[in-house]
Amino acid sequence: MYILTPFPKAIKGVDSLAEVRNLHSRQMITFSGRMDVLESELASFAKKGYQIHIVCSSKERIDNLKEFADRIGL
Repeated sequence: MYILTPFPKAIKGVDSLAEVRNLHSRQMITFSGRMDVLESELASFAKKGYQIHIVCSSKERIDNLKEFADRIGL
């Protein structure tokens, strides 16, 4: 299990962490359903060699984005 948090304090329900990593990230633009724009952005990052990690708020969104990524070859 991975826990991503911007807060350097105790996490309720977690007794200890096996590893802590610092990540550099930035918020993406809002795509408002424009999957063609999302595809272009993701392809650009992939071409530049970036690792792409997408955080979703639900299992349904994860499943939809996995299908999308498969469709566009990511």
